[in-house]
Amino acid sequence: MAEKQSYEELVQRVKELEKKVSEAELKEELIVIQRDLSLALNSIRDLNEGLKLCLKAALHVSAMDCGGIYLVDENSGALDLISHEGLPPDIIRACSHYESNSENVDLVLIGAPIYAQHHKLKISLDKTSKQENSRAFAALPISHYSKIIGCLNVASHVFEEVPVASRNALETIASMIGGAIHRLRTEEYLRESEYYLREVQTIADIGSWRWEIITDEIHFSNVIYRLFGWRSNEVVDRERFINAIYPDESGFSARVLDGELDGELDGISVYQNEYKLVCDGELRIHHAKGSLIRDKHGKPIRMIGFVHDITKRKTMEGLLKEEKDRAQNYLNMAGTMIVSLDETGKVNLVNKKGCEILETEEKEIIGKDWFDNFIPEVQRNEVKEVFSQLMKGEVEDLEHIEGHVILTSHNTKRVMSWDNTLIKNSKGRITGTLSWGEDITERKRIETDLAESEKRFRLLLENMLIGVAIIRDGRILYSNTEYKRLCGSDSDAMGNAILYNIHPDDAKKTYDLYEKLVLEEIDTLSIDFRYFRKGKENTSREIKWVQCRASLVEYRDEKAILFNMMDVTKIKELEQALRIADKMSSLGRVAAGIAHEIRNPLTGINSFLYNLQEIIDSDILEANNKQLVTQIIRQLKGASQRIESVIKRVMDFSKPTIPKMILSDINIPVHEAAELSSALLRKNGIELEKNLSQDLPHCYVDSQLISQVVLNLISNAVDALKNSRGAKYIEICTADNEGYVYIEVSDSGPGVSEEIRYKMFDPFFTTRNDGSGIGLSIVQRVAADHGGSIRVATSIYGGAKFVFRLPIEKRMMRLKA
Repeated sequence: MAEKQSYEELVQRVKELEKKVSEAELKEELIVIQRDLSLALNSIRDLNEGLKLCLKAALHVSAMDCGGIYLVDENSGALDLISHEGLPPDIIRACSHYESNSENVDLVLIGAPIYAQHHKLKISLDKTSKQENSRAFAALPISHYSKIIGCLNVASHVFEEVPVASRNALETIASMIGGAIHRLRTEEYLRESEYYLREVQTIADIGSWRWEIITDEIHFSNVIYRLFGWRSNEVVDRERFINAIYPDESGFSARVLDGELDGELDGISVYQNEYKLVCDGELRIHHAKGSLIRDKHGKPIRMIGFVHDITKRKTMEGLLKEEKDRAQNYLNMAGTMIVSLDETGKVNLVNKKGCEILETEEKEIIGKDWFDNFIPEVQRNEVKEVFSQLMKGEVEDLEHIEGHVILTSHNTKRVMSWDNTLIKNSKGRITGTLSWGEDITERKRIETDLAESEKRFRLLLENMLIGVAIIRDGRILYSNTEYKRLCGSDSDAMGNAILYNIHPDDAKKTYDLYEKLVLEEIDTLSIDFRYFRKGKENTSREIKWVQCRASLVEYRDEKAILFNMMDVTKIKELEQALRIADKMSSLGRVAAGIAHEIRNPLTGINSFLYNLQEIIDSDILEANNKQLVTQIIRQLKGASQRIESVIKRVMDFSKPTIPKMILSDINIPVHEAAELSSALLRKNGIELEKNLSQDLPHCYVDSQLISQVVLNLISNAVDALKNSRGAKYIEICTADNEGYVYIEVSDSGPGVSEEIRYKMFDPFFTTRNDGSGIGLSIVQRVAADHGGSIRVATSIYGGAKFVFRLPIEKRMMRLKA
């Protein structure tokens, strides 16, 4: 209630004041405030201080109790609170910055003053702003030359609106703020520029001076004092400055400071000169540069200049010149070709080595046009143009040219390492060129031949069938195409990838030798080993055999290892096939002998059984005994037939028959094998899925053998799934691709480890306690008889996948031939 009474009392007081003060008096007071503010701003040099003064004046004329001034960031367009008055800390934190895309910035960019109650502004207010309970509010854009550069905000917690009589004053103050900001920023930039100029002059050791011609005042920088050896508190005038220079070189500087160059300097023309002086007992050389500045009427008003100590540079130039002369003498002594041309391009000097290179006598060279006689026609006009520009001083001296071509008197091209310099007379006028060079024709030829040889060597290296790599600290420094193929995918990032994927059976002996090579206990290693090669998608791995030879070498001045690797997988497979063939041959001979030994007594047994059958058919035995004997004979015959069947299978294995090739649909024997296996699959609870391609091309096969292969593979899959606890699947697929027909048998069993994949097709190799190890050997033999192949991989179910591949066209063409 107390707050409400105080507000009402204040409103009443304002109304009484308005009655007492006339409108003219109020305007006069506002004019006085504006005048005082303008005068104060002119004396202020700090931007923040000026903004604070403007804000206080705005609050005073508007009777508001709080406010702030925002400036637009020139780069981002955001609004930042620079000066504030009467705002609580939480409001300052909440309202100190608005991004360029905010509603507040959009409100300012309208460009017109806004007078309203704070809560009625068409912008979203945060919780802090709402709790502030501001009432009357004014936002006035601050502009400079029609460009909005900021915003003046004032508010009141008492009044419901900004007094109408104060609004013009507020807008006038806002316009004054724009001009003040521009002036204060400009002055601040100037102060910074002057500071940086002084710092640059100090760092670069360049002194500056300024002569105000109207007031006849001369100002010297601190560097000038140091360059001339003056104390900082000394008073230096024009005479002191000129007398410090050597008498014979002070005339130009005196004419500059006496204004005698007025007629010689046109507009803001620049002058420069060099002079000597003694500073602290040492001879110094200065380079001076300056200009005369005139007003718009052409009257000289100011002279500015810069002075730089070039003593060291001059000393170095002298030393460099002496060194260049000495070097030129060395070139002459070394037998370098030297040629001098006059300004028309005619030869006026040539040394002995030049005559040798040009293959003629001196008298045949002197006086001849150099370009028409000793430069190839294709380059003649270009070289002439450059020489013409040199003589006119339009270009600097030519730099060293490696590969400059000249012609001998016999029209032979010689390649030169060439240098040029200008010849000047005592007045500095260019009178010709002096050139010297070395004949590098043979060197260039050797470099070209070497580059071609290296190119051919690289081409050979990239296309050879041996993988080559240079490895240091496990990183590949170089590898050819074959090595990358051996490594598989991502070979560039895998280092010596082959050594990281060695087969467990070969790993120890390979690593031991490699370690000895790294420790330099041996110079070379030579070994055959197996490794797992990654496929294109890094999902499948296949076993490869490589023949590896590695040795220590120096590569780019550091120790490295040179690897030579040859893919001998097919050779090893052939060796394995030969060993298997030898085993098969031995097995055949043993099997044939065993079958013969078994078949002889089996024949006798069958004879005795025949005799027993005759006895039974006679009346010798009683009826009750006949039945028992008949049963025994039946069992003996069954056992005999089973023995005969085993003998036949062994004989078939030891003496494989020639496949009876018939143009067939491969799906037919596959389907028959699946039908024959149906009972076995049902018994073991296995689900069989067939995905047989219906548009397969017919090929020449022995359907009975193909059916036997599929039956064998299904049987193996059933054995693999017997102990499986998960879902039991067997999938048979057929397809064709790039001249081959494929039969794939996949299962969801445990799969085949990579360690035994390469052994599983060997005769008698088995992982089952009751297995014979012959089944997959027969499958491999059938594949070979058909000109195909069999391999094992991982199925999509995680188990084994056997891929039986049969050729189409090749098989057909071979049979036709």
